[in-house]
Amino acid sequence: MAVDVHLVIADSEAGSVVEEGWLGMSGARDLTLAVLNRPPHYETAGFKSWGGVTPAEALRISAANYSNSDVTREIVERWKAQYPPPRFWWSITFDF
Repeated sequence: MAVDVHLVIADSEAGSVVEEGWLGMSGARDLTLAVLNRPPHYETAGFKSWGGVTPAEALRISAANYSNSDVTREIVERWKAQYPPPRFWWSITFDF
């Protein structure tokens, strides 16, 4: 089954998404499941979401750069400095 994996960063004070990028497909899914090693916080037909993702976890996933994903390690490093937790909520979503 095809899946798209996205990193989403939201501003908890403004209540809005500040960044979103594509991490890849099935290979990124498998790596994400291994890195996060926990069930999703939310799941419904065709969608899963993990909240509380750390910048370090996002870096590990982005390092693989599956299918020339939009979100490279360098981009995650920049976002890590620009959007630090806890004000900014990092999450990963799957849609399929």
